[in-house]
Amino acid sequence: MALSIQASAPGKLYIAGEYAVVHPGNEAVITSTPQRLTVTIKESSHTGLIHSQLMNGLPLQWYRRGGDLVIDERENPYHLIIAALKVVEGYVKEKGIPVRYYHLDVSSDLNNSDGVKYGLGSSGAVTIATIKAVLAFYGLKQEAKDPMFVYKCGVITHMQSGNNGSYGDLACSAFEGVIHYTSPNRQTIKTWLEEGLSLSSILTELEWPHLAIQPVLIHPSLRLIVGWTGEPVSTAQQLDNLNAPDDLKVQDMPLNLFSSLSNNLVRDLLPALASGNLTRLRFVLEDCRQLLIRYTTLHRISFETPKLKELVQLSKKEHLPSKSSGAGGGDCGITFTHRLTTAVNNRLISALKATEIIILPFEWEGAYNA
Repeated sequence: MALSIQASAPGKLYIAGEYAVVHPGNEAVITSTPQRLTVTIKESSHTGLIHSQLMNGLPLQWYRRGGDLVIDERENPYHLIIAALKVVEGYVKEKGIPVRYYHLDVSSDLNNSDGVKYGLGSSGAVTIATIKAVLAFYGLKQEAKDPMFVYKCGVITHMQSGNNGSYGDLACSAFEGVIHYTSPNRQTIKTWLEEGLSLSSILTELEWPHLAIQPVLIHPSLRLIVGWTGEPVSTAQQLDNLNAPDDLKVQDMPLNLFSSLSNNLVRDLLPALASGNLTRLRFVLEDCRQLLIRYTTLHRISFETPKLKELVQLSKKEHLPSKSSGAGGGDCGITFTHRLTTAVNNRLISALKATEIIILPFEWEGAYNA
């Protein structure tokens, strides 16, 4: 019987630290989601196939040439998956393990029935799930179970694919739960790769500057309501728009000031989450929201769409902390509430549904509760 391996990874939602965390040494709080993406690998011979729901089921055939994975780039919609396979197989070859053929299939809860993504970090999830599955396929079970190793493979994958994000989605999908994330110095990692250092040394021996990933305690009384606006947005395009405009407005919010204010708010958020103090959460998240609105407005980025603003205003009517999640411009908004305030929660959910905001199922894993 042919070897079959399956691995999965969750999506992500940013709670605080957006935009600042793109720059090395800055911080964010990110939570994984119950919605997951699954990669299944089955051993094959002579050729391999990649198939994914995320690409309307379009299959891609690949071959080997001199042991290297080869595809026709003109037919390739699976750039991240291919990049992840090449990173992992580079490490596999360094370990002296012969490479083999396999079929890879992706199934996902991170999009609706029409294939529209919810904005829960499918790019990060598919990268992490692919890396875990391929490592396990080659018998590298210890590496596949090591979230830091898997995350670092994901970072190299995204760097080599030209990704301009913070890689917080990769960290959240690899570690799962709620994390306090500090982004690494990408230039250092890029230099290591350009100098031809072995993947083994980059992944297991060298210390990545600034990088820190710690679990965050969430008080068991807290509930997170996640509303999807139905407006998909590209985080990469939002970040591309971050280039400073040709005027003097950005002097009102230089990067070092924005980063300092954002990091302080992230640190203020941690004890509020641990204690379940909704009043404190309301003040901190509103400060986060206003900081992001000011920063993105100066950079001429569409951040809080009418639907996201409506989600926040409806939450405010119930005196609940709320903001958009991620790069803005669409996708999801989040609201904190207490689990036992059933009447308030139902009233808010009904009001959100009346505006055609879709409520996504969400529960925190108990291991991350205080």
